[in-house]
Amino acid sequence: MSIVAPSFARLQELVADEPRRIKDNHEMVTTYYALVNDLYRAGWGESHHFPPLRAGETLAAAQTRTEQELADSVGLTAGSTALDIGCGVGGPALTIARHSGAYVTGIDLSPVRIACARERAADAPVRFLEADACRLPLADCSFDACYSFEAICHVPDKQRVHEEALRVLRPGGWYAGRDWLAADGLTTARYTQSVEPVCRLHGIPALDSPRTLRSRLEQAGFTGVQVTAGEDAPDMERTWGLLEESLGYAAGINDPLVSFMAQGGAALVAAARSGDFLIGSWSARRP
Repeated sequence: MSIVAPSFARLQELVADEPRRIKDNHEMVTTYYALVNDLYRAGWGESHHFPPLRAGETLAAAQTRTEQELADSVGLTAGSTALDIGCGVGGPALTIARHSGAYVTGIDLSPVRIACARERAADAPVRFLEADACRLPLADCSFDACYSFEAICHVPDKQRVHEEALRVLRPGGWYAGRDWLAADGLTTARYTQSVEPVCRLHGIPALDSPRTLRSRLEQAGFTGVQVTAGEDAPDMERTWGLLEESLGYAAGINDPLVSFMAQGGAALVAAARSGDFLIGSWSARRP
């Protein structure tokens, strides 16, 4: 099945402001990734998240390390089952499945990204489904663990995602991940100035804060909730430096979509360095 790419002009309409990004979220997210997917893969590989980059470490090595560490932290082993919420083109799911031996199901809203993930699956113990994280087409108590890498930020009803994760987990199952967050305690003016451009230029309705994330997980019914507000600063600065370096390659390209993505990258770096934006992590268990 061929997938016709939507217009960049339509994306600009869909991301214009927070109410529109919430109202037309499904179209916005699928439009965004239909347009940027190839550029993401060309510039950032097959795992579309921002890991802390240790001295001398390549991006691919940092992504793999972060994914394997998460798999180990939730106890995935051969025979385990895991759900990847917002799996993208399947990078983390494939790494985790091959590292742990667990059978991984990846879900994503974007048909373009699911098609890419299925092409890459080969003989790995994985499957990929086009599905909405707020309405998982999966049975109760199906998984030993659920996780997500910087994807839940795209969803307007983040509380519902956490509740769905709890529903499909077996009792005692782990829920862990990383996500884009706004710093606790930002004024409305500060959020509008610093964080809103990140949301608009990346197809995100709005960002939770670490405090809000903890509250949502507890309200969903998880126990032992742990939320970490950001990674080691020098390691993340290396990551932002690498992203900033990649923006330099886009400077000479006369293309409105490339320019849009470059603006998004610049907004992300600026908000991270100001402390207004961070990548937080969490872990919790179903009772």
